[in-house]
Amino acid sequence: MNRISIVLAAVVAFSFVFTGFFSRGLRSPLLSAIWKIQHRHMEKEHKNSLEQDLKDIFDIFPWDDIRFIVGKYIKFDKQIDNTITFFKDHRKFIWNALKKIPHFQLFIFILNELELKVDHLVEKFEQFASSLPECNNTEEKIKSGGLSEMIHQILIIIPREKLHILLCEKVKNSYNFRTLLLLLNSQQFLQLCKSIKMNAELQRHFYWANENGIEIIFASELLIRLYIYLIQNIYIDNYVNGN
Repeated sequence: MNRISIVLAAVVAFSFVFTGFFSRGLRSPLLSAIWKIQHRHMEKEHKNSLEQDLKDIFDIFPWDDIRFIVGKYIKFDKQIDNTITFFKDHRKFIWNALKKIPHFQLFIFILNELELKVDHLVEKFEQFASSLPECNNTEEKIKSGGLSEMIHQILIIIPREKLHILLCEKVKNSYNFRTLLLLLNSQQFLQLCKSIKMNAELQRHFYWANENGIEIIFASELLIRLYIYLIQNIYIDNYVNGN
């Protein structure tokens, strides 16, 4: 069972839906924009690595409760079991297809430059996945479950107000975290999504996921809502409009 594979597949689905919402109007070219923010208010900047910034953010999440919810659905929900099985079978092919995309390689390079050890992040996902139970097909299934219900239960227990305050502080005071949001708001990110959408191999996996009844569209739409929140409510409202 590999939880990072679900993240990769969600990235693929996100790209298919994202390009339908945002075909134009993103910010200036990435490298020039990074150069500009690098020279603004540097004396106020926190020198944290991006990895430390993300750790500060993730520490707010009630991981024991999240692990319990996810574990319950893995054990008793057939759709979640199907989702995990599908991406367990397809994850290597998805990852290999992504690595062939130049914009994806660029993003990995930039994340490493921002001091986010991508390999270490993958290892953390693996550790989380290994702590989860296996599916138990002999037990009674959750009647109204599936990915959407599981995510809904997780969102209820996340301290959103506290998380919002921290994200606002990070975008104002951390160069590396702000650059991450700039990266997501760049023309290069749109090109990455377009490249993923046009990739024939990834299109096949997207089709097969839909055919297997996996809520891939729900996952991608959820990521789009997160994207809009991070760019508009965090990056633009607190940094672009605030300076």
